[in-house]
Amino acid sequence: MNTIANLQPRYLHILEQTVSSVDVLAREAALAEAFDLGRVLLATAATPDDIVALHHETLEQYAQRHPYIRLEEVASRLTLPLMDLTMAHGMAFREQLQRRHQGEVAERLSHATRLEALGTLAAGVAHDFNTLLGSITGYAELTGDELAPDSVGQAHLRQILIACGRARDLIRRMLDFARQRPAAPVAQDLGAEVQATLAMLQPSLALDIQVQFDHHPLTGPAWVLADAGQLQQIVLNLCINAADALDGRGDLHLELGLASAADAAPPGHGDDFCLRVSDTGCGMPPEVQARVFEPFFTTKAPKGSGLGLSVVYGIVQQLGGDITLSSRSSGPNTGTTFRIFLPPLTTAPRKDSTNGTHPGH
Repeated sequence: MNTIANLQPRYLHILEQTVSSVDVLAREAALAEAFDLGRVLLATAATPDDIVALHHETLEQYAQRHPYIRLEEVASRLTLPLMDLTMAHGMAFREQLQRRHQGEVAERLSHATRLEALGTLAAGVAHDFNTLLGSITGYAELTGDELAPDSVGQAHLRQILIACGRARDLIRRMLDFARQRPAAPVAQDLGAEVQATLAMLQPSLALDIQVQFDHHPLTGPAWVLADAGQLQQIVLNLCINAADALDGRGDLHLELGLASAADAAPPGHGDDFCLRVSDTGCGMPPEVQARVFEPFFTTKAPKGSGLGLSVVYGIVQQLGGDITLSSRSSGPNTGTTFRIFLPPLTTAPRKDSTNGTHPGH
């Protein structure tokens, strides 16, 4: 790419042509070249101040090469290239912003279209899936009637029924997300929900995946305003995504605390709770990181659907929070860290807001 210094000889030639040429057409051609140079300067990330500095430095070179010319006598001609140069730079910058804005609008429209398609797809699948869950629940209850109340089988059946209930809630939350329905949040202890979700998830993970959850000491529970199903979806999707990246072996580390300077919280989220989900997996290259929250984008086809992280992103936005990621796909320390920022409740919830029990239990 051209640098500003490399373009200085070209600008010096333009000034000399503008001043010395007696042919009007030649001077006009020189000014047209100055206009083109202004557009070229935009590619060097030159600012208007950089252009003025270029003009002054080139004038000094011009004066050294032509000591017999008094600058005040040709000032008007020397000003014209600067005006054309600056005008072209400004117009090119405006065109660049317009193209970028048009691209963002098109991207958002595409995103909205995909979400609409997701809503249609989810609504069609949800009915059949709920029917299957109803069958599982019914047969589990019938089996329970045949077993002794204190048997191991009864304990296993209770876990099946709990999992079916959570599955129904996940379907409902996915439909609400896809259809952009407002949630009905209540006070939830984020730490308790993370622990409960990990207890449900861990048996399905590979034996060589080491899961650790650090709940940093806080002044009390990490109360947030959310739906329990929303928090479960966040944890489930991030952990399943991490498990896929680990490919059966490695560390999955969850950490909950207040946002710190090391978290580089987005503006307005410096006082939030921060849930960090880290893995020692393969990591993501920059081009994947740029698209990771897009619906239907996946690097795991045909296994992956590309919906997990987009659902997480949508839920976090609905809760008034934010999400960031950092990842390394090369070098000695590969892996990915997602940071979920959720605003804390400003006042502790009343006991009856959670029916006298911990949220999610």
